[in-house]
Amino acid sequence: VTKLGVSMPQRILIGILAGIGLCIKPHSVFLLAIIQILSFFYTRSFSIIYSIENIIIYITGILYLTYVGMFYPEYFTLILPMAIATYSAASDQGQNIFWATTTYIVFVVSFYEFNWKNRSPYRKDIFYLTGICAAWLLHALLNNGWYYTWSPLFSMLLFVSGWMIW
Repeated sequence: VTKLGVSMPQRILIGILAGIGLCIKPHSVFLLAIIQILSFFYTRSFSIIYSIENIIIYITGILYLTYVGMFYPEYFTLILPMAIATYSAASDQGQNIFWATTTYIVFVVSFYEFNWKNRSPYRKDIFYLTGICAAWLLHALLNNGWYYTWSPLFSMLLFVSGWMIW
């Protein structure tokens, strides 16, 4: 976001909204971590970790956990285990199988013809986007069988496929 010329108030707002989003869906913290690791490999710099957006995300997460721990301690011992059991029991295996299968097909079709030794100017970008696909795969696998968690990975693979063909 820094290199895109986004103003500081917008960057702060991005950090706040992303922090709130991670508090709502805490399992997505794996996506944040993987994207930061990929960014390090892509730029060879830890600057993403210290960006204002990420600092705000860290602070929001810490404040949220502190607030929940102080005012609703039963959340971790009663509500969270009950929610995990409910989500696990309510998954739709038919749609999950459909989305997982179509996602794997798109992955195979995307990378079957890809020349890994090609020295294209887009090679670094393709590897970065492929790494983000790995993050979305982890996101889909960590969820409790909800079919729509395959959608971001499916969309990202289509995007990477178009990037490779272009």
